[in-house]
Order: sequence, then structure tokens, then C-alpha cells
Amino acid sequence: MDVLENTIIFTIARMNPPTPGHIYLLENMIELALQKNVSQINIILSSTIDDEKNPVECEEKRQILYNYGVITAKQNLEVKYTDKVNEIESIKAEIICLNDEIDSKYGSRPVVAKFNYLLYNNYKYPRPNMKAILVVGEDRKNDYVFFEKMLQKLEFPVSFELFVVDRPDSAISATKIRQLATSRNPEDEKTFEEYMNTIGMEKNEASRLINQIRENIDPTPKIKKIKIKGGSKKGKSRKLKKNKKSKKSRKYKK
Repeated sequence: MDVLENTIIFTIARMNPPTPGHIYLLENMIELALQKNVSQINIILSSTIDDEKNPVECEEKRQILYNYGVITAKQNLEVKYTDKVNEIESIKAEIICLNDEIDSKYGSRPVVAKFNYLLYNNYKYPRPNMKAILVVGEDRKNDYVFFEKMLQKLEFPVSFELFVVDRPDSAISATKIRQLATSRNPEDEKTFEEYMNTIGMEKNEASRLINQIRENIDPTPKIKKIKIKGGSKKGKSRKLKKNKKSKKSRKYKK
């Protein structure tokens, strides 16, 4: 960032994996950056990995967004704002993973620490008259209400605004995308590749992403252990000894 700016446009999201709906969110962020005359948007990504909702590692998500997502969002906006192509192209994206290593001085809570890192490093805080705009989808609008109180307690209070993006009727959820990837149905795989193509991802890269999702999601149902009630530990011990003895005696009879 060549010139110090007073407005921070940022989002906090899982994007696991990034979907066309997330690209729409990025479009809104870039459009907002145009309106506010700022040169950068900031994305803070969850780094959670599990076999249900988070099969894609954060670094992989970051590379997908840098190589495809941000570029596609800009291209979509350039069709809408033909007279602002240069301004759109000049807007940068900073993408931070929650598991990125930073100095502990920025805080112990991962989300807060990563925001503080942006605030102090990219925007050279502390200084007055700063504003933070958090861009989120309708389903996340109540998740980060603590930010406003936190920012008001700083040495130079930072004003806070929540910018809620309505979910498009045609949007597909990350849950549905994961289901398409793991169904192992050729038609679903083709649909997955088509959706990923809308964010700029080529077929071979989409196939590689499918394999990563499949590897990290275990579709096998978990077998629950049955707990047998009743009986003392001592009684169970005698029973086990008796069984062992009977097996031993049968062996000798042979």
C-alpha cells in the first residue's frame, strides 16, 4: 500500500472450498473499495481442518483465491463497470490464514490477532480517524458483533461498519460443493467441475481439488461402541479367567 488509507475493508470466512457465492462476496468487497476509494481488500481465512466441513487446507484456499477467485471477481466487475477497468485491476487483495505465524503481541485470539496484524502493519496504526468495514454473508451477520466493542477500546477508537451481502438465488453452498465432490457419481463430478470453472478453475485443477476433498473427508460411517451395563469389574475378571482356562483345557484335549 503506497498511500496510507483510513478505511479497512475485510471479511472473515471459511470458504471451504471457495464457491461462486464467495466470488460474489469478493465482487462486493471490490465494488465497495471502488466506492470508498481504497486500494486493498483483506480476507481472513479459517485454518480449521476436519473430515466434515473443512477438508481443504487454508494454504490451498489462499492459492485458489489468488490464482482464480480474485481474478474472476475483477473480470466480472469489469463487465459491469467498463469505465473503471484500470481502477478495478489496481485493487489488491491481502489473504491471511488463521494459522499464519505472527508475533504474539497482536493477541491470543486468532481472528483478533490477524486483524490487529493488518491494522498495525498494513495501515500503520495507531492513528486517528480510521474505519473498519466487515463484509459478510447474511448467515454470518451476528458472528462478529464483538468487533465493534473491541475497536472502540483502542487508543484511537476505530469506527466499525457491518456490510451484509445478500445471498444470490443462484448461489450454491460449500456444503453442496463438498457433497458433489464426495458422491463419486460421474455426473456430480462433472457438476463440481462446472461450478469451479465459473470461478476460473480449469478442469485438471478442479479434479485435483476433488481428490483432496475426498482424501480429507471420510465417508465411512462411524461405528459406535456398545457399552455393556451391569456386573462388577471383579466378576468380569473371574469370567475372563474362566474363559481363558476353558480355552487352555480344550487345547490340551486336542
